[in-house]
Formats: sequence, C-alpha cells, structure tokens
Amino acid sequence: MKTILAFGDSLTWGSCPFTAGRHPKEDRWPEAMAAGLPGVQVITEGLRGRTTAYFRPGVAEYRGDLHLPTLLHTHAPLDLVMIMLGTNDIYSNMPMHHIWWGLRRLVEIVRTHPFGHPDHKTPEVLLIAPPTFTGGKFLGIDDAMAAESRKIGAMVAELAQEFDVPFFDAATVAHAEAGDGLHLEAHVSRALGEAMQAPVRTLLDL
Repeated sequence: MKTILAFGDSLTWGSCPFTAGRHPKEDRWPEAMAAGLPGVQVITEGLRGRTTAYFRPGVAEYRGDLHLPTLLHTHAPLDLVMIMLGTNDIYSNMPMHHIWWGLRRLVEIVRTHPFGHPDHKTPEVLLIAPPTFTGGKFLGIDDAMAAESRKIGAMVAELAQEFDVPFFDAATVAHAEAGDGLHLEAHVSRALGEAMQAPVRTLLDL
C-alpha cells in the first residue's frame, strides 16, 4: 500500500467558508482524492493558520517547518508528501520571496530527513500552489492581497523546477470566491481532490 501525507493549512483541513466549521470528510480534498486511489492511504495533516516557515502574531505554533519533521517520523514510511502552503503567509503580508524561502525549506526538510530505518526511503514531494482568493470578503483581505495570491502559482512552479519535483497549480481548478473568499466551498474542495488523482497516479505509478 502506498502512503501519502497531505501537508497544508485550513484548505487541507477543510474549513467551510460559510460557517467557519469543517466540511464533511468526503468534501475535504485529501479524502476526495483518496476516494479515487484504491489501495492508497492518504493522511490529512491540515492545520488552520499554518504558514510555511514563519511566526504569526499570537500563533507561533503554526510554523510548518517546525511541525514537518515530527510528522515525517510519525507517519513513516511515506511514499509521497504533498505540500500546499502559502495562503497564510500571504494573509500575514509576507513578501513573495519569503514564501519562496519557506517552501524551499519544507522541501529540504523532506529531502534530508533521517527516517531512521533502511527500508524507509525518502518520499517523493509534490508542490501544490494554493488556490487564489477574493478581496473584500474576509477580514484584512483587499484587492491588492488577492492579487498577490495570484502570483504564487508561477513562483511555486519555478521552485518545483529547481528541485526537480512535480508541481500542481490548485488555482487551475479551485478558487475561493463564495462565502469568505478565502476558504473553499465543499464542491470546490472536492473537485480539487478529484483533479489531483491523475497526477498522483502518474507520480506513484499506480
């Protein structure tokens, strides 16, 4: 059985843009993806507020680079680590080059992690550019910040090319528009998971 770790923020956790609660399991993109991948275990590690590698005021414990090593050990052996982060960095007004460094650090952590067993090989990495969002619907998000969210796809694509890892642009199938303009509607989250099935099958030779 192949094992996948989906490492992300509230979009991976499944935040509902209307209630601030959580989507039903089948509507969270990792589970929707898993439904089309028989024989594959998908571990959802989504945390609301998680950043790539930066402290946020009042939520210092949400740094992705601090969590990832523990999760790699906890869930080993892994075949694939899917990383979809950056939304909270943008929301915290982090410059795009800081987000680039944060994502770079996460890939380096996966690549260099000591898994502690000869049979536990270094997993593949899939970098995912997060969906874009809409200004004027969520506290602190204006049109300029929404425009910044549309820049991250090209940046993540360049980083994936540098590391020679596969890339998926979630914005090609998912956009946060209804509700708070930041989180995905249930059907959009589900569609994102379904769209990821094909590249994962190719990557893991399923």
